Order: sequence, then structure tokens, then C-alpha cells
Amino acid sequence: MADHVPHPGHGRHFDDRPGTMEKLQYYVNNFGDRYLYDVNRSLFNQVGADNIFRRRFGEHLFDKDSLTVIIGTDSGLLPRYIQQQGVPDGSRYLFIELDQLLPMIGDAAGELDEHIHLVGQNGLIDALKPANFPDYANIGAVRLIESLGAADAFIGDYRDLVADIRRQLDGVLWAHGVQLSNPSFVRRQLEDLIEHHVPAKVLRNTFGGKTAALLGGGPSLDDMIPWVREHQHDLVIIAVSRICRRLREAGITPHIVVSIDPTEFSF
Repeated sequence: MADHVPHPGHGRHFDDRPGTMEKLQYYVNNFGDRYLYDVNRSLFNQVGADNIFRRRFGEHLFDKDSLTVIIGTDSGLLPRYIQQQGVPDGSRYLFIELDQLLPMIGDAAGELDEHIHLVGQNGLIDALKPANFPDYANIGAVRLIESLGAADAFIGDYRDLVADIRRQLDGVLWAHGVQLSNPSFVRRQLEDLIEHHVPAKVLRNTFGGKTAALLGGGPSLDDMIPWVREHQHDLVIIAVSRICRRLREAGITPHIVVSIDPTEFSF
């Protein structure tokens, strides 16, 4: 008996673009798992999807009082697996799927529990509010998981999706943390007042004819360092304190160092 057969009526054509598939079709293995070969290949054909999920994600997938953002759905099988096992008390799951797969995945996943949400690749931010994101962020219970299909990235678009969702979620968590720590910033500002003897205006006209480069700790820093190092004599380099060691290792000396983190370590 063949380990997979086409599932009739579920073929779908897509544009022939790098990182996507020309044709996607559902197959059914001997365990009854309906999967997209272009997403998961033959991963589920030996022991079945449930056993693979149990082995890969373990019991932590079902932690209580947590918000789990999952990139990809493994052909719709992963949300169905979570639903069949039962959503833990106080937990929510937010699946982010590639837009070109979303219509097929939505049909395959069927009707989901109200605490399991499925959105397209640009839907993360809008979906966080109804998912009570602040409540989970306050207790450090927001986590990001890649589905097996996203991790394997047989469809290359998953690589970009993973990077984009990580960047978005990190940004939202950082902004939320800043809001929570506002009292710390105010306290540090008051403590620093006695040190403010010299106003910034004394720097006026100090760097005439040069271009200012403001360097933060974002993911593009490593890409920019070679260019900054090459042109540093033509630049006024303003850097946040937490990247100064990285700049020093790269042979770059900032002209101005600023700090936003209200901790002793920053000073």
C-alpha cells in the first residue's frame, strides 16, 4: 500500500515565484493525516503526525496560562492536534500562516476552538489585542514556536516569515516592557538631574560637514558595521551604550554614547 495518495479536489495552483510552489495538493497517509507535500514532505508517513508533534514539542506545548505564537500550521495538522488534545486552562494559541496557504489551511483545519486563532502573515499585531497579549506579557508567558514546516522551510517563504514574526514580536514585547518600567525611567531622570551641568547646545557646529550615524542594537547592526568602519572619519557616530563593546571590537569609536536603560550597568 502506498504511503500517501492524493486527496481529490484539493489541488491549487500558485504563481511560479522563488520560494513558493507552482502547485500544492493535499495527500493522505496511512494514518489519515491530510498534509501538503510541499510543506511537510513525507515527515508524517512513518509514525503519524500526532506522534511527531508529541516527540517534537512535548508537554510544554500545553502549558497553562500561556500565549503561544506558532509560525506555520503543518498543513493544518498542528492546530487540529492542539484542539484534539484540549486547550489548557488560561492559554491561547495564535497561528501565523503564509497568505498563499491560508485559504487551504483554513478549510483543512476546520472549526477551531475560540482560543486557537489562525491569521495571515501580516496579522500578528492585530491579533495580539483580542488574545489578551498584555496579560501574558506581564507574567512572561508569551512564547514563539516554529511549526515543523516552517523550521524545515521546504517552501522558502517560511524563512522570511520566521524572521519577520520574530522581529515584530520582539518589538512588541520590548515596547510593553518599556511601558511597565516607566517609573524606573522617571526615577533615573530625577537622579541624573544633578549631573546635568553641561547643556547639549555646546556641541553646536562641532561636527560641521559630517553626516550623523545613529546606531542602535537592531538586527541590521552587523550588516552596517563594515560600512561604518570604512567611513567613520566622515561620520559623527552616536551609539547606544549597550553596543559600545561590539563597536570597539570592530574598531569603531563612537563620538557620543547615549543610554536609555535606567540601570547601574548602563553607567
